[in-house]
Amino acid sequence: MLNESISALDVANARKIASLIGVHVEDLAYAGSGVASIAWLIPNSMGNQILKVERLGSQRQCTYRSEARLLNQLSGKTKLAPLVLAVSGDSVTQSGGNWILLEASAGEPVVDGDSMPIALVDSLGNFLCTLHQLPYERYGPLIQAGEKLAGDSADVCSGLRSRWRYAQSWPFDLSALDAHPLRRRNSRLLNRIQSATLGISRNTFSLTAVLHSDLHREHLLAKSGALINIIDFGGAFIGPVGWEFAAIALFLGWPTCDRVTEVYASSRVLEFSRIQFETAMAALLFGLYRYDAEHRRGQLNSQGEVIEDFLRAAVSRLAGTQHA
Repeated sequence: MLNESISALDVANARKIASLIGVHVEDLAYAGSGVASIAWLIPNSMGNQILKVERLGSQRQCTYRSEARLLNQLSGKTKLAPLVLAVSGDSVTQSGGNWILLEASAGEPVVDGDSMPIALVDSLGNFLCTLHQLPYERYGPLIQAGEKLAGDSADVCSGLRSRWRYAQSWPFDLSALDAHPLRRRNSRLLNRIQSATLGISRNTFSLTAVLHSDLHREHLLAKSGALINIIDFGGAFIGPVGWEFAAIALFLGWPTCDRVTEVYASSRVLEFSRIQFETAMAALLFGLYRYDAEHRRGQLNSQGEVIEDFLRAAVSRLAGTQHA
């Protein structure tokens, strides 16, 4: 069933691209969409494929070429990332726009984080070890040109500001906490966050890596209780490892985050308490960002209380870490 938000122009564009790359237009089936991308399923007797096409007029930077570069580097290191079959080149005018063709991923979205099997959570932790050990240069969203994984920013702070530019990204932008929408709804909580983050500096986040950054349940595909695919690397960026785990904590719950962190720290021989500290600090900043983003989208009535609970937990956890 076609999503009502998909325009006739987007449908025509997808069909044009499919025709140009040798796909039968009649085989295209709507598979899902996001802010910047629309996915189409292509049934194939040799294995289904997914054609992702840039949404027209999205005002978001296309990430298909950097996504393909990242997935190609993961190929052979893990079976959890989709295989890239083809991607649009630097000259996209002849092919109707930006696109990427992927091997379709099997499995169903995982259940709520608290109900995820231990083996599945451990698989996620091991996958992150593989992802986070890829070589990289600079910070921020991955640039589209070149062969290496490289960010668009010279330092961690500017990289975070570049990645999270769709809402207030305090303290990395010029926004002030007094202007944050949480001030009007829960001034006491915002004061606690402000006190907890007094010691933040450019050196707060010592652990950096290439991050997926959007590991919610729809991007984790499972079968028979096992994690078999991880999808949608379009939001990948180079930044603090704590940001990866903070997102997991928000989307899948703190218990899942803790288990993933334990597996990760053990496999990489890293200090667990250090990762806990950086995750709690990142959670406060990421939570504030998400709160403002939901405010801008008019969705605080459904999401505000969830994020406030998340922020309260992060404040408490930060106070209990050895590095706080």
